[in-house]
Amino acid sequence: MGLVPESLTEPEQDVCGNEMYEMLARVIRLLDPEKTELWEDTGKSLAAAEAPLQRDDAMLALYEAACVLEIGHRARDGWLNASFYYSGEDLWDGYEPDETLFANFSEPSPYEDNIGNQPGWDYMTGAQYYALGQSSARSGKPFFAYRDSEVRFETPICCDEAVRACVRLVYAWQEQFAGGYEPPETDWDDPLLQDASAALAAIQNSSPAIVRGDTLTVGETYTGNAYYVSPEGNDENDGLSPETAWATLDKVQSADLQYGDAVLFECGGTWYGTLRVADGVAYSSYGEGEKPTLTGSPPDAGRSSNWILFAEGENGSKIWRYAQDVPDCGIILFDGGEKVARRLYLPWDGTGYKNGAGEAFDPVRDLTGDLEFFSEIDYTGFSYPINAWQLAEQGFSGRLYLRCDEGNPGDVFRRVEMAILAEATEGGNEGSNTFDHLNIRCYSNFGLGPGNNSVVQNCEISWCGGGVKRYENYDGIIQYGCSGGALLLFGIGQTARDNYIHDCESKGIAVVINGGAAGGDGHDQIRKDILAERNVVQRCGGSIYLWTGNLDESIGWTYEDIVFRGNYLIDCGYGWCRNNDISQGNRSETASALNVPGLLSTGEVRIEENLFYRSAGVLVNCHGIDITVQGSFPIMDENIYVQDEGGALLRKADELHGDMVPGNFLASSDADVMERCMREYLGDENGTIYVIPGK
Repeated sequence: MGLVPESLTEPEQDVCGNEMYEMLARVIRLLDPEKTELWEDTGKSLAAAEAPLQRDDAMLALYEAACVLEIGHRARDGWLNASFYYSGEDLWDGYEPDETLFANFSEPSPYEDNIGNQPGWDYMTGAQYYALGQSSARSGKPFFAYRDSEVRFETPICCDEAVRACVRLVYAWQEQFAGGYEPPETDWDDPLLQDASAALAAIQNSSPAIVRGDTLTVGETYTGNAYYVSPEGNDENDGLSPETAWATLDKVQSADLQYGDAVLFECGGTWYGTLRVADGVAYSSYGEGEKPTLTGSPPDAGRSSNWILFAEGENGSKIWRYAQDVPDCGIILFDGGEKVARRLYLPWDGTGYKNGAGEAFDPVRDLTGDLEFFSEIDYTGFSYPINAWQLAEQGFSGRLYLRCDEGNPGDVFRRVEMAILAEATEGGNEGSNTFDHLNIRCYSNFGLGPGNNSVVQNCEISWCGGGVKRYENYDGIIQYGCSGGALLLFGIGQTARDNYIHDCESKGIAVVINGGAAGGDGHDQIRKDILAERNVVQRCGGSIYLWTGNLDESIGWTYEDIVFRGNYLIDCGYGWCRNNDISQGNRSETASALNVPGLLSTGEVRIEENLFYRSAGVLVNCHGIDITVQGSFPIMDENIYVQDEGGALLRKADELHGDMVPGNFLASSDADVMERCMREYLGDENGTIYVIPGK
């Protein structure tokens, strides 16, 4: 990129203040030449500094340049991520930037990471959180990636680290202003992914697996009628053959389906909406070609007449409003996923949405990057907590704004999809359903939440989540909660096998007990006999999630006999969830291959023979669990753990095992420590651990 001055010739060479100034000047000239004069004025004291620059001063310089480039107002991951790149050290020991380097040192900065919670940070504090909390869109590493506890703020920054920080600043700008987010590619050539690649190919090339039989076996047979559904069908038909197929989901849902029947969708077809499930019915496919698709997107989201030019900004921005009011939108997808829009999240204060400066939402001002959008749902009259998902399921709608500088989205892109419906299915709580060989995409809550004794197999579930779950008021601080994902196993006797789950926000496969539902009967609060095996989970916010909220043993909220076996959990947290501005939660905590923040079990919970391959956050997150309490942590056996050097291997309760793992643990080249961590802390005596060398 031509960022390095000729005076810097060695990676380990100390960088002086004037050299850092010049590197950042080159970044600004490369990205936005009109900001060059502003940088010259802002950094004039830095430009005159000829002594080696300390790391904390370099962090401040980086942040000042980010503010000049207008990307210093928020970090994509949240400042708490910084804690995962240390090993038991005081995060801010020695952090004292030189206040003479920048005249605005103590003035309020534009940083607004914790909207409504931390207003008025000065530039020094903003730099502290931004440089450590902001991560590269390409590598997932923070701008200043500390790899061992010997690094100190007061030591000089070397050329290698300064270059990486500047390059990551370039990527951050490109991500925000260059027109949306492009999902990164997985390195399938890595020998460690050989089995995962074969498993993915088998899923993608699979055929419908259910057949008619004399005895109903969920996941294998149906015993009643098979009803066919085709885009070329007719709802006046009887549906009993491909030649007399039905056409719509409405017909499927109004039909008198009986226990043991099957509904078969034609391969290659697409149905828009939510499917009302009947107990004991199998849902699968027939014919040749791609898996049939169920989507939560409007069928005409890409029609240019559905996008109205709302405003044009002085900087060339174009804000478009969707012509119809729609429920809370979790994601906007372009050309099948080649690009993804960034969603802006703001808290609802009872009268409207407010940005970090306390100003009412303004689409022209607040949609700061190309291909960024906002769902403006009016919740006036509702008291906290506001259950946004429930209202969305009831059809509660509002305006949707999208910034697209190139022109009308319907003209710019071949295809536009919006996740405005909550889930692919509803009903069927008693279950005994089969979901086989289906493609489920673009739902703002979870893709699938099957009932008891159900099987999900050979399916593809993608681009789900991102919707706001609720708004709450905590002692005058307005917060929002986001969740969702691909597959929610929320009952008893459920199996998920041989599915390809990818690019979903927050969770890939979740097994949870909602402890907030106090007073629920014991049956409702038991998760029992659940099996997830041979699934490929790629680029989801978190791959496996086991959680119990508000643990209460007295009313029997427990897990019994839960098994995750032989799954491939790949590039966790590297998908579009990292691109979204969900900064009130801790993205490193949820971006995990295995996330177990709370668990009580009376039967075995086993995590075995899985591949945990790279995480942008923590590979294994068990923070808050006292593993000395029986049944509070799964049995781990024969798993393979792969993490980038310097990345977070695990997060644990800090007070435990302090002699071995002081605080959060980083993947390193110290094989002995890594082995001990895996065997003594995770308890995986037969596991294997690999570290990908730093880049």
